[in-house]
Parts: sequence; structure tokens; C-alpha cells
Amino acid sequence: MRKNDVLVIAALTLLVSGCVAPNSDQQDIRTVNYSELSCEQIDLTFTNYQAMIKSSNVITDLISLASPSAGMVANKTKSSAELIYEQARITAAPIALAKGCDF
Repeated sequence: MRKNDVLVIAALTLLVSGCVAPNSDQQDIRTVNYSELSCEQIDLTFTNYQAMIKSSNVITDLISLASPSAGMVANKTKSSAELIYEQARITAAPIALAKGCDF
């Protein structure tokens, strides 16, 4: 792998991971105490996280066009964010059910 490829992969990975990682204003979806949230708050938490993942799709596609090897790294980062989302949904499901949430 050429030195330039490594630099491009590193820069683009940081860009993509920043797009799918929670920022300082947003709580990490893995550590949310769903039992303290209302149904609307739980739904909004997942809606916002899903929107963040979808917005990263465009960036991941652009990265893949610029560098296929960087695209593979970006896709792996996006897959990790999707896995975190699914794991958090599984965690929140029984709580939402007990609260009578309808989503």
C-alpha cells in the first residue's frame, strides 16, 4: 500500500467515524438509561441515530469512489454504527414494551 493511500484512509476514516459517532451534545446510544425516558424520548433517540447513519451513507459512497480501500474502512465503520443501533434497540425493546410504547 502506498503512503498516500494510508494517509487518505486515515483521514477518511476519521471523517466517517465522526459522522456516525455521537457528538458531545448527543448521548451515546449504548449507555442511555431507557427506563428513565418517555416513549417519545426513546423513539427520538433511535430516530436521530438512524438519521445519522443514513447521512453517513453518502459520505461512505464518496469515500469509496475516491479510494476503494478507504471505502472498505468506511463501510466497516458504518457497519459498526449499525450494529450498535441494533444492540441498543434490543436493549430498549423490553423497556418500551413495558411502558406501552407504540413504535
